[in-house]
Amino acid sequence: MIAAAAPVPVHVVAPAGEAAGASATTLAERLLTPELMADLAQMIVLEALEQLAGDARFAAAAKLGGDERARAAVDRFAERQLEREAAFIAADRPALVVVIARRYQQDFSEVERRRILAFRATPAGKTFVKGDPASSRPPEVAAFLASNTGRRYAEHGAALLEGRDVAGWREHATARLRSRLAPGIATLATELDLIARTPS
Repeated sequence: MIAAAAPVPVHVVAPAGEAAGASATTLAERLLTPELMADLAQMIVLEALEQLAGDARFAAAAKLGGDERARAAVDRFAERQLEREAAFIAADRPALVVVIARRYQQDFSEVERRRILAFRATPAGKTFVKGDPASSRPPEVAAFLASNTGRRYAEHGAALLEGRDVAGWREHATARLRSRLAPGIATLATELDLIARTPS
């Protein structure tokens, strides 16, 4: 059992006025689906591994080149880290909800947020949220996206996840993961060294 991490301290300047309203929080919670949280975990693991690619302990893998055994060992290592990191990312979700809710409050009025939630609750909105191809979307989706609120909402999700607040959290989570990778890297280095000394 992996112990849950403490919530990540997220540095956010709260908007003037009241805290994020219920509609902003609901939008944030619905954005952060289990599937999206899993995608974020995968991104963080890949970023951490890319940053460690120059580590001397990975030298054996580089020397082995196209050895399938080495690639399989690295893949197993990445899968183990992804499984571990998913638990830590899940523990960060409440902090992320706060960050994203504040952005929704900044970027959309209360009327717009309620309009978005009402659209998401319709059959057409559920089709849109699932990401179905445009060719199979009901005409109500096109009508919503043609509105100023709908167009901005459609563009908002990707921009939000790449924005400063979430990017800051991702940087923190990546650094946190690097600090936990040492035991796994040592094990991987030993495995790769054994592969290098054993003819295939």
